[in-house]
Amino acid sequence: TTRLCLEAFLQHCQELPDRARLLDFGAGTGVLALGALAAGGKEKKISAWAVESDLDALSQCRKNVRLNRRKIACAPTLPKGKFDFVFANVLAPVLLRFRSDLVLRLGPGGLLVLSGILAEEAAAFAREFAGDEVFLVETRKEGDWAAIVWRRA
Repeated sequence: TTRLCLEAFLQHCQELPDRARLLDFGAGTGVLALGALAAGGKEKKISAWAVESDLDALSQCRKNVRLNRRKIACAPTLPKGKFDFVFANVLAPVLLRFRSDLVLRLGPGGLLVLSGILAEEAAAFAREFAGDEVFLVETRKEGDWAAIVWRRA
């Protein structure tokens, strides 16, 4: 799921504005935010936020940010404001529970990459997640897992 998310970022990062804002929701150790900054952070001047509710994982995320000498705001709750790119690599029920929060944080034309979805359930998940605010860009699958990319209208 992590690889699917980073591949989606690499495919779409050239579409981001020069001063993009990135959100890694359910960041765990922060690997997606760190990977995105390593891949496109210098060219795009990406500002990143990592949100993780598990305090042990949040502590590890902060440690990884320090070790990698990156500027990523790590917090246990969603920040305010709009983002140009949002990762959410958590299980499907959590994605559905936080759907409105994730979509509300996405700026116009912004991209939302959802993963942690079983490949066999991807189509049903996409139908349930869909709405007027976002439209489906692509579905990526690898093995048992899927990542779905959405764009804010």
